[in-house]
Amino acid sequence: MTKTEPGDQILRTGFAVCGTTGTYEGHYSLDRLVEYIRGTSDRAHLKDMEKLNAERAVGTPENPSRGLVAGDENNLAEAGWGVIFAEKDPNARAIADMLEPLIALRREQAGDYFRIFEGETGYRESQTCEGFLANFGVGFGSVDPDNGVPYYLMLVGDPELIPFTFQYTLDIQYAVGRIYFENLEDYGHYARWSWDSLVGRSSGFLGANKAKRRGRRSPPVSTDTTDLA
Repeated sequence: MTKTEPGDQILRTGFAVCGTTGTYEGHYSLDRLVEYIRGTSDRAHLKDMEKLNAERAVGTPENPSRGLVAGDENNLAEAGWGVIFAEKDPNARAIADMLEPLIALRREQAGDYFRIFEGETGYRESQTCEGFLANFGVGFGSVDPDNGVPYYLMLVGDPELIPFTFQYTLDIQYAVGRIYFENLEDYGHYARWSWDSLVGRSSGFLGANKAKRRGRRSPPVSTDTTDLA
């Protein structure tokens, strides 16, 4: 693991996972993460999102509680799973090819509720979460995978391509995580490691080690590093 000075704390995030072994690899510093957040955060917007998030935790007439309209959040065949690439990511197709073992597994598990968002359907530069969902005729509220956007979503790419503000706003209603590796080959290593980790489990079970939201929800590979993708 890379050594750091006391003030250069290494975060255990999805960006610090070694693509070869699946273990933590300390190369992503707290200072660098703060730089990303400061460069992409709109304070007024974040305050609105905090209020919205608090309301949705319990539910109000204007803002229904988070979660699925119907179905089991622990069953991908009912909740769905999708991956989001940035429209302008020149490596999106190559990364998708590297992730194919994992993508194929999730396609089998999620069935009709599997979705890849890339190119024109992917994240567009400066796009808000609301704008992204509106492209599919979806607004905020309890999630219905029949509308075209699965409950579990994995963002793929550098925060400079897909900002944290987009991720965390989307995470208010959906179960969102992110993976990003500087080396293309590491996506392949990670996909194979994830497949090996997940394939022994029941196809309908998410197998997370950090449940959230009602003690059941866990993101697909997030900045709170979990063992699933």
